[in-house]
Amino acid sequence: MLLTLKYLQALFGVKESPTVLSNLLTSHGLEVERFYSMMLPEDRFVAVTLTHDRTDSYKGQLSDGQIISIQTSFELITTERYVVYEADGLWELATPARLGWSNLMVPLRVPAGQTLEQAWEFDTILELSITPNRGDCLSYLGIMREISLAKRERLDQDQLLTDWENHYPVRWTGQTQAEVSIDKTLCCSYALAEIRLGNTRATPFWLERFLIKHGIAPKHLVVDMTHYVMLIFGQPMHAFDRKELRFPLALKTYPASERTVTLLTGKEGALSAPTTVIAHDDELYALAGLMGASQSAVQAQTQQVLIEAASFNPSAVRSMRFLGLTTEASGRFERGVDRHYQLRLLKIFAGLMQSVDETLECLVPIDLLKDERLPTEIALTQQDVDRLVGAAIDVQETQKIMLALGGEHDGYSITFQVPSWRFDLSIKQDIIEEIVRLYGLDRLPLAPARHRYLPIKLASSLDPWIHLGFNEVITYSFMSEQDAQLFTRQELIALANPMSQEMAVLRPSLWPSLLAVSALNARFGSRGLQLVEQASVYGEHYEQRQRSVVAAVLMIENAQRHWSSTQKKRNLDFYDVKGLLEQILAHHLDLEFEQTDSYPGLHPQLQINIKVNGIVQGIFGQLHPLLSHQKEWPMSWLIEFNADLMEGAVTKTYQAFSRLPKIHRDLALIVPQTIPVAKIIRFIENNQSQALQSVHVFDYYSGEHVAEGFISLGVELVFQHPTKTLEEIEIGLSIQKILLELKNEYGITLRD
Repeated sequence: MLLTLKYLQALFGVKESPTVLSNLLTSHGLEVERFYSMMLPEDRFVAVTLTHDRTDSYKGQLSDGQIISIQTSFELITTERYVVYEADGLWELATPARLGWSNLMVPLRVPAGQTLEQAWEFDTILELSITPNRGDCLSYLGIMREISLAKRERLDQDQLLTDWENHYPVRWTGQTQAEVSIDKTLCCSYALAEIRLGNTRATPFWLERFLIKHGIAPKHLVVDMTHYVMLIFGQPMHAFDRKELRFPLALKTYPASERTVTLLTGKEGALSAPTTVIAHDDELYALAGLMGASQSAVQAQTQQVLIEAASFNPSAVRSMRFLGLTTEASGRFERGVDRHYQLRLLKIFAGLMQSVDETLECLVPIDLLKDERLPTEIALTQQDVDRLVGAAIDVQETQKIMLALGGEHDGYSITFQVPSWRFDLSIKQDIIEEIVRLYGLDRLPLAPARHRYLPIKLASSLDPWIHLGFNEVITYSFMSEQDAQLFTRQELIALANPMSQEMAVLRPSLWPSLLAVSALNARFGSRGLQLVEQASVYGEHYEQRQRSVVAAVLMIENAQRHWSSTQKKRNLDFYDVKGLLEQILAHHLDLEFEQTDSYPGLHPQLQINIKVNGIVQGIFGQLHPLLSHQKEWPMSWLIEFNADLMEGAVTKTYQAFSRLPKIHRDLALIVPQTIPVAKIIRFIENNQSQALQSVHVFDYYSGEHVAEGFISLGVELVFQHPTKTLEEIEIGLSIQKILLELKNEYGITLRD
């Protein structure tokens, strides 16, 4: 979303600098991605009046008498002045995209008698990233509410609307007449106003400039004014050509069919799923909250318009995502639009229209559906806040925040009536989250009193991974259905109202998200990246439909040179990954690996089950080369296992090496062939002797002189004490203890 500093100052009297505003909003969760100045980057931009030369060509004369020619697909008004510039010997029209203001491709006008700077009031643009739960902030009014909250002030919204109504008074000429039946499951409130246009149809320059600064192309006076109201107050509006409508209208769900609708953009929309529409019988005039149909669109010759202001059910608008369309209006409706101010904003709209053209007639708006629900009340105390936060927050400041949010203090607790524009607040914890957000996470005590913590079971630590060079990441719980099906054959859990098709199902695996992160880093030259994440995955077959896993992705291409390779870089192989898992899960004495071919998305010959106590607890394998090529993911090793396996994992610590001599002892063991060698090594390594440093296998033999069903295993034991020189008797006792435990546990004996 784009805002400008001058409009914040002009509309609401904001005095802060761009830097202060950026820091204030970002620290409160409304990230200002950047702010930049509107200016002409070169001196050769000039304003000139253009006249038609040919169908796609215009000519103009500069102040020095030079005649210039411009070819363009834009339809220009020959009595207007336009901004032009010279590039490589050719003259072109200046656009916001060319000047770096936005991505908008429209020509820039300059009224007669004004310079470029006077006309365009070069401004500072703030580009904000608004989270999906804060649809109330997609307007100047919403941002001003946040600025007031940051100052611990409550913005009087009713008084603000009254000021606008007084500033733009309306001369009413009748009552709007319209019959509409409304499905109340699709809409909270619905109002209509009729306006009969006068002589003026052109958008005034001040409104054109406002829209262009916000990345919206001017189209028609009525449509442009609806965009203005939406950007200021957050209320999308839609304009119908009244003469193209047949009454009664109906707001309803149109069943799935093979029918298509021609939309305002000229695109055909196929109604292959149930769709929320404004219609008369089978005549469709709009996809409610998304886009109007071309049949009822406002045209240059339109005389009467019907303006719609509504608060549609967010799920009703989200359900039309199958069409693959999003608009400025749908983005707001999907997040939730204030349901109490439709009628008043239609009156303000009428006043704005008459301020442009006094000859147009405005008919009093009608409220066809009014939201009568009582606001949700939430009561909480300072103790509630401290208990949930786990730290004591300054009482006086907490009360200021609560009162600024709209609470009423009764001496003990504060009662909130949740504002109609805050769809994201419904329970006590939501209000406490707001208090913490406005108080500032960075101001919370670093080490709050232990007794204030709630009893929470901490998640398994990923420290062993971090110490081995992995980067911990956090990814979304949602993904597209196509990505979700790559690594599982299980039934997926679909969201009822996804924000987009890219986030339509709950993830059954962490791998697609991790691979996407890996691919992004690879494109920027980060090869050999190792990523790990601990999070929940979801499936119908899990208990409680979810389980916690640890997943890792290791690029096969190693970023570092290796001394043992004739090549500059040595790629990771099966034994590297197996050794990594043995190191991470060394506390599991009964860890085993077993080849399988049951996992889609992995190389069929390079996928191995991770087993503990004979039960499959995870999987690791190599990404299928075909999938790597199709998705442009780097070839990688993939690991995923139950997070419970990390419980008891030992984090590496580092200490000074011993300067005392090492003592080596070799043992020849008779071992049953059914016992994995790795299990024997781990068993010996977990011996309680402080002096035993390492265990190595140097010989493996079966055949003559070894009984059938057994092998001879040569093992080297390395002893070294950190503080003293070992004596022979100490080493002998340690070896006897190891042999005795091996015999008791596995029936392993010393070879004669």
